[in-house]
Amino acid sequence: MHDLFKKTLVLLFGIFLILGVSGCGQLGFNEDKDIDDSLEETDDIQKAYRSVEGVYTGSMIVLDDGKPSELPVKLTLFTEITFGGRTQGELTPQTTLVGFFEVLNINTEMNYYRYTGRFYYRKDGRIQLAVRTGSASGSNQNPGSTGIWLEAKVKGNQIVDGRLHNDGLYGTFQVGRQTRDVQVPAKGRIEEERKRFEEVYRQAAGTYVGTISPPESGSPVGPQRVQFHFYLVRGLMRGVVTLAGSAQSPRILRVIQYRTDSGFIEIEGIPELSGTGGPQRGFGYFYAKGYLTSGELLLTEVEDHRGLLGTFEGTKQD
Repeated sequence: MHDLFKKTLVLLFGIFLILGVSGCGQLGFNEDKDIDDSLEETDDIQKAYRSVEGVYTGSMIVLDDGKPSELPVKLTLFTEITFGGRTQGELTPQTTLVGFFEVLNINTEMNYYRYTGRFYYRKDGRIQLAVRTGSASGSNQNPGSTGIWLEAKVKGNQIVDGRLHNDGLYGTFQVGRQTRDVQVPAKGRIEEERKRFEEVYRQAAGTYVGTISPPESGSPVGPQRVQFHFYLVRGLMRGVVTLAGSAQSPRILRVIQYRTDSGFIEIEGIPELSGTGGPQRGFGYFYAKGYLTSGELLLTEVEDHRGLLGTFEGTKQD
């Protein structure tokens, strides 16, 4: 009887081993060839993306009043892996190439944009990244385009033929890899940069009063006495323009860029934030560019919803 019991245990243990081996796919091991192929493809994508990771520096050429100007830039590329879904019960990794593109001598919101996209390694070594926005509900599940994107080709440690678009071609760039070690721009580092910019641009903040003079070709309005008020919000410049001596119907401005080397400034209106008392449709639209240096604001081009208004010369008020 004892021997029979021992033989029974051995037989049951053998059956258990057979079932365990034959059923390992159901215990969490993947035997589905389609899933394996999908994961292998994901591995290939990760290898391709990681081959271009790094911090790149170089220059970008933009046009100022039709003349080329060279700006120092930095491009940071890194791979982000998330597990956003399941395939037949298995977590599926989602791989994304992420970038930060910074213009090093300009205070611009573009320095804080997050670019995402793809690197087409097997085709022509092209990267293509875009700034995305969330859906109307604030979710990132249905991202939309902002019109801001970049593309370039990777040639070893060089990224060439770069083109940055911002509702049209903004500039062309070429950068070289300085290091493969990437520290993702953390909140603390971004805050430090904002504080640094704030110290640099604090002297430019203030109120500038002067006159918009119509161009010789004519203007929809005559000379206007106006005031620009620039202020800082967490290291970024904002502005308001109103008729001098009046605070009614202010037009809220975004400083697109302000350069530390030349004082070049470019401004645009934010219609959705501007005052509602405008006399015509389209009130709130505004665009101007020129120079802000040594307490003087000289704008070579000023326009709003009515058309080209002319030029502006103003001085900073104490």
